Amino acid sequence: MKRLYPHHIHDCRQLSAILSRYLDTLQGAPLRIGMTQISAATAIPVSIFQRLRNCQTPTAVEDTEVTPTDFHILFANLLFRYPTVKMWEDEEDHTVIFEL
Repeated sequence: MKRLYPHHIHDCRQLSAILSRYLDTLQGAPLRIGMTQISAATAIPVSIFQRLRNCQTPTAVEDTEVTPTDFHILFANLLFRYPTVKMWEDEEDHTVIFEL
């Protein structure tokens, strides 16, 4: 297992999938951190989270002007605000695992 850092990834679909699982992890955590709380804590509108979260399909990324930098900025804000969630990648099958 190795630590996963989103700013090292440049595939928007993969970043979108990681973002979706990250947000699900926060919502499923014992504190039940919802999208409105995340939005208020990071000062990023919920619509931005939803737009980037929905970029998992190939056509969604092509239809928008979303870049990996957009994800990197978002993750920087999230990881600063919620540092207890750590991401790991299994080196054998490349699955992403979240740890609280």
